[in-house]
Amino acid sequence: RAAHGGILVGGPVVSARREFRSAGGGDRVRTVEEVANRQTTTVLRRITGQVREYAWGSREAIHRFLGTEPTGKPLAEIWFGAHPSAPACFEEGPYPDLAALIAAEPEATLGADVVSRFGPELPYLLKIIAPAAPLSLQAHPTLERARQGFAREGAAGIPRDHPERGYRDPNHKPELFY
Repeated sequence: RAAHGGILVGGPVVSARREFRSAGGGDRVRTVEEVANRQTTTVLRRITGQVREYAWGSREAIHRFLGTEPTGKPLAEIWFGAHPSAPACFEEGPYPDLAALIAAEPEATLGADVVSRFGPELPYLLKIIAPAAPLSLQAHPTLERARQGFAREGAAGIPRDHPERGYRDPNHKPELFY
């Protein structure tokens, strides 16, 4: 539903402690947790992306995408991810945003394989960009170089939002243009 700027993401079910009789009519009483351990359940939650204002952004394209009236401000990007500076928000549910859900339930949200390879964080940031003018060429580091640079600047005590910081997070930035 692009007109509302939402994307659906899967995540774990927050279980309630409840007992019930097995379907076969047996006398064994089971808990929701016992059943959940034997099957996978996914809940879809609607997220709202975070709009980013940059001078190079379009004054109309993002508004058209969202189905809102243009305000005259240059809206450059919408971020649908868990980046610390602008995590996508949930419309409802027990978590305020995607970063909080992943922090609370990393393996249930991302899967054990993703957590083992990238740690307990979303390994990408989906951006919808709307430039009003050509953008400069960007060169991004490899994952290893990003991790090293982020750690080095963190050890030096440079705040994440400092203008001189080169590595604001420990991730690489693969890009796809369409």
